[in-house]
Amino acid sequence: MEIGQGGIQSNALVLNLEAINKRDVEIIWEGKSPAGLDLKEFKLEFRINDNNENVEVIQFSGDKIPEKIIKSFPVEDKVEWRINKRFNSGIKEKTNFTPLNTKSIIVP
Repeated sequence: MEIGQGGIQSNALVLNLEAINKRDVEIIWEGKSPAGLDLKEFKLEFRINDNNENVEVIQFSGDKIPEKIIKSFPVEDKVEWRINKRFNSGIKEKTNFTPLNTKSIIVP
C-alpha cells in the first residue's frame, strides 16, 4: 500500500520526522541571578558550522533567575558553544568554542 493511500490495517507506527531532524538543548540557570553574581551580562554563544558570522547568542542579565530555555539546532549542523561574561567591574571572561555534545547546559 502506498503511503497516504487507504486505511491503516493495524499496529500503525507513527514517526515524528521533525524530532529526528533537530537536536534540542536545555539551558538551565542554577544559583544566584546574574546581578547576584556581579555580572553585567552573561552570554552563551553558539557557532554554527565554523562560521564566525553565524553566531547565535542567548544573553542573561538582571536580578531575576532566568527560566529554563530549550534551544534547537538541525542535527546536520556542527554546533560549538562558549561562555562570554562581563562583570560590573568591567572585567571580561570568554571561553574558547567547544563542540556541543550534550543535551543540557547548566550555567553559570
